[in-house]
Amino acid sequence: MADKKKLIDELNVALGMEIAAIVQYLHNSYTIMGPYRDALAGQLESFSKDEMEHMEYLSEKIVALEGVPTVKPADIYTSAKWREMLGFDLAAENKAIDHYKVILTMAEELGDVDLKKSIEDITSKEYEHKETLEKLLKEPM
Repeated sequence: MADKKKLIDELNVALGMEIAAIVQYLHNSYTIMGPYRDALAGQLESFSKDEMEHMEYLSEKIVALEGVPTVKPADIYTSAKWREMLGFDLAAENKAIDHYKVILTMAEELGDVDLKKSIEDITSKEYEHKETLEKLLKEPM
């Protein structure tokens, strides 16, 4: 059974991932080069803004649960090669999705309806990012 302290800890892990995602996506949007730069830079910047909304929600929820939001990002991975860069972004999205599934289970156990709904919404957005990145990385037919 989940408890509030454990939930706060897991929310802080997710918060660290979101902080890292903001930095990683923005950095990538600035440094990406090659023939797809114009299209990809805007997409990555847009993803960063989505992650910022997730960061804001998580921070507010942690405070509501009487916790202290972290300011430490998770590990950030970047590359000068656009395919590798997007691969790192995809790996981060998959890790976030897996972690949000853990938080969703805890929210259900604790009966926190707001958290459950919000984490479902965040996870849905992360799936959108994942699917977009997978399409961008797919070889043309």
